[in-house]
Amino acid sequence: MSEHTISDAERGLSDLIDRALAGEGVVITRAGRPVAELKPIRGGGPR
Repeated sequence: MSEHTISDAERGLSDLIDRALAGEGVVITRAGRPVAELKPIRGGGPR
């Protein structure tokens, strides 16, 4: 699982989404505390 600050996530959101889709745990932190987790929506498929 990787942790990223909000400012890092803002700069690299596309990369973080790709990493989450590949199965990596991605956590966004604020002031050192976890505040959000990126994970794929299962069974979402195309709209």
